[in-house]
Amino acid sequence: MIVKEIEVKDIMTKTNLPVSDFAVNPYVGCTHACKYCYASFMKRFTNHPEPWGEFVDVKRWPEIDKPGKYAGKEAFFCSVTDPYQPLEKRYGRTRALLEQLLPTGIGVSISTKSDLILRDLGLIKQFPSAHVSWSINTLDEDFRREMDRAVSIERRFAAMEQFYRAGIQTTCFISPIFPGTVLSKFQASVVHNLIFAAVGIIGNLIGTMLVQRIVVDGAVLDSIRVLVLKLLLFQSLCAILLLVVSTFRSKSLGMILAVLFGLGLTSVIYLGINAGLRPIFGEATDISRFMPDAVMGEDPLDTVKAIVVAVVTGAIFLPLAIRIFDRRDVK
Repeated sequence: MIVKEIEVKDIMTKTNLPVSDFAVNPYVGCTHACKYCYASFMKRFTNHPEPWGEFVDVKRWPEIDKPGKYAGKEAFFCSVTDPYQPLEKRYGRTRALLEQLLPTGIGVSISTKSDLILRDLGLIKQFPSAHVSWSINTLDEDFRREMDRAVSIERRFAAMEQFYRAGIQTTCFISPIFPGTVLSKFQASVVHNLIFAAVGIIGNLIGTMLVQRIVVDGAVLDSIRVLVLKLLLFQSLCAILLLVVSTFRSKSLGMILAVLFGLGLTSVIYLGINAGLRPIFGEATDISRFMPDAVMGEDPLDTVKAIVVAVVTGAIFLPLAIRIFDRRDVK
C-alpha cells in the first residue's frame, strides 16, 4: 500500500449532488478497494501507477476560508473516497475537518462502510443537522469479502444501530444490486417448494414404513388413519427442516441442500440401498414397497389424498417458511 501526504489549496468543493452543497474528500484513493467502485476513475488524475485500492493520498489543507458562508449549507463526506477508511485512525483527517466545520453552522451527510465513525459520534451529534449512511449491498459475508476489504456487515449494522439510538438520522445505502445475489419472491418460493418436496419424500417414506407395520390395508378407518398419520409426519418434518435450514449462516448451503433433496436425492439413495440389499438378502428384504410411490396404491382416491395433504401442508408452511427465512436474513 502506497501512502503519501499531499498539500491542497481547498478542501471544500461545490457540487451539484442532490444531497449537499459541498463535497469534501480528505483522501484520494481508498484502502477498501471495492471491485465495483465508481470512483476508480480518479486514478487517472493522481499519477499513481498502482491499481485503485493500492494507494492513498492523505490531504493537508489550510484553515477554512470565510466560514460564515457555510451556515445552513450541507457538506457531503465523501464523494470519491471513504472518510473512515482504516488510515483515518492514524491520520485523523476526517475528524480534523469535522472540527473545523463545526463552528460554521454547516450540516453534514456522511457515507461510509466503516464502524470507525463511532469514534466521532459525539462530535457529529453536535452539528445542526447530521445524516449518516452505511453502504451494505449483501448479507453474505463470503461474497462481501470478495467485493471489498471493509469491515463486516455485522459491524456496519452495529454502528448504524448506535447512531440511530443516539438520535442521528441513519440510512442503509443498498448499492450496487448484484444480479443473482438477491432472491426474488418467485425464486424464494421455488426454493421453499423444493424444501417441501424433500419433506414429502422423507415424510412419505417414514409414514409408509410406519403405516404398513401398524395398519391393515383396505379398511376405511385404516385409510383415514393412514392419511392423518402422513399429514402429522409431513407437517412435523416440515417444521423441523425449516428450522434447521433457517440456522444455516450460508444461504448458498441451504439452497444447495434444498435443491438436492428437491431433485429426489433421497429417492436415489434408497434405490441404491435397495439395489445393493436385494442380491444379499433376497426378495424378502425388498424395500421398494417403502418408497414414496408405494403408498399411493392403485386406488385413485389415494392419489387425491396425497394431493390434499401436499396442498394443505404447503398452505400452512409456506408463509411460515418465508417468515423464518426473512427473519434470518435480517439478523
